[in-house]
Amino acid sequence: MGDAILLFSASEDGMASIERCEALSNDYAKKGIHVIQISTSIHAHRLTDDDVPVFTLPDPKSKTNLNTKEWNETCLDLIVSIVESNNVGTIIFDGPYPYRGVLNALEIYPSIHSVWRRPAYSPATNTEQ
Repeated sequence: MGDAILLFSASEDGMASIERCEALSNDYAKKGIHVIQISTSIHAHRLTDDDVPVFTLPDPKSKTNLNTKEWNETCLDLIVSIVESNNVGTIIFDGPYPYRGVLNALEIYPSIHSVWRRPAYSPATNTEQ
């Protein structure tokens, strides 16, 4: 496969996933790597550089007219379209667990390198460190 990178940020963590993907996007762009982003947050475009295309999907837990199966098929269709038109070699998913549409895309393209960035949580503390 190719050398473009597809970053997928999930909205379950609020803005944290988008911010992590934006930091990665900036690092890759400095190296001349083509980056494309998908997010389930309507706010993703606010943090992303204008040179990086951002595609949004509705949050799968939001009240839309799509059931879970239809949402995952839409997700898969979008990923396939991006992979086919951008020579994607790596898909990085940032969120609690990759959606079925993402997993199905990885089955279709077994040669694409995949990374799952799962946020690490630490308990809150009220003491100074």
